[in-house]
This record gives sequence, C-alpha cells and structure tokens, in this order.
Amino acid sequence: MVSNPDVETKVERLFFAIRLSEAAALEANRAALQACAGFGLKSKLIPAERLHVTLHWLQDHETLSRELLDRAMAAGGRVGVAPFGVVFDRVESLGDVHHGGPLVLAGGAGLASLRKLQKALAAEMVDAGIGKYVRRSFKPHVTLLYDGKYVAPHAISPVVWTVDELVLVHSLVGRSKHVTLGRWQLQSRQMSLGDWCWP
Repeated sequence: MVSNPDVETKVERLFFAIRLSEAAALEANRAALQACAGFGLKSKLIPAERLHVTLHWLQDHETLSRELLDRAMAAGGRVGVAPFGVVFDRVESLGDVHHGGPLVLAGGAGLASLRKLQKALAAEMVDAGIGKYVRRSFKPHVTLLYDGKYVAPHAISPVVWTVDELVLVHSLVGRSKHVTLGRWQLQSRQMSLGDWCWP
C-alpha cells in the first residue's frame, strides 16, 4: 500500500519527473473532483503545482549526499529526447480491492513516448553510476489524491499536454514542498563522431 506523503516526517526524497502543464494540471484536478463525486472519495486533492509523473525514484534519505546529487545532475543533463505529447485517459486506484491506494491518472498507447524517455534516462543513470536506482517496472501515472477506497479503471476526457522538460525534484516528505534541483529542456542529442558506424 502506498503511504500518504502528507504525513510529516524528516525524510528527504529525490526523484526524476515530468510535470503537467498548467492547463493539464487543472484538467487533472477536475477529473479528480468528478471521481470524488462519482465514487464517494473524501480525501483532499494534491495541489495542481505538485502534480507530476515520477520516472525514477532515487529513494528516501535522512540527508541527501553531494555525490548522489552530482551524479543525478549529470544523468539528467545527458538525456537526448525530443519533446512529445502524452495522453492520460482514465482514472483508477493504484492499489487493489483490498487496499485502494491513491487515485491516479493512467493511460495506454498515448504514453509510449513517455516510456521511451524513462528508458533513455535509465541508460544515463547507469552511465552516471546510479543504476541501482533505475526503476525496472514503470507504470506511468499521476497521483491525484490518497484514499483507501478502490476505484476500478474509469474513462475520462483525455488529459493531454506536450512534455518538453525533465526535472530532478527534492521532496521534503510530509511538508508539502517540492524543490526543483535540476531542470532540462528536452531536445534530441546531436550526434558525435562516436555515434556513427564506420565501414
């Protein structure tokens, strides 16, 4: 069962993510409100400015080390992926009928490019020496609220936006604060001589 990050702790969390556009975040919250009304959910919504998709979680720490931060920054800065569109077209519980877990935005074919970004970042994390943090299993989702009630997959009006930025986020768990430590505009990496296959 996924714990509620709004319970105050002294944990420092580090993760790579993409953020929703302002318009998409408002649409996501609208979908969450409709789900609350339709399924009897009582929990408060996650604020629009904190909505995101986690690509890789670099675990929780008592204190973030300089070495980890440097290696994460190096990995994020080397990702070469062009901007792309995403489509989240349903809400559902991340858990199961016994442990409902958070209510999330989810999707299918409209998230193929997002999965490619996650894999590209994984490769750079390995090269930067932080491969142990690579998420091997990836189910793209946007957490909307935490509620113990199970919601089966339910179609919604698609939440669509263009992903053009990768971020490294320092989350002060339980203090409702996300600090952006790194931000990289997505763009295709230019080929170097080493990328060419010579006869």
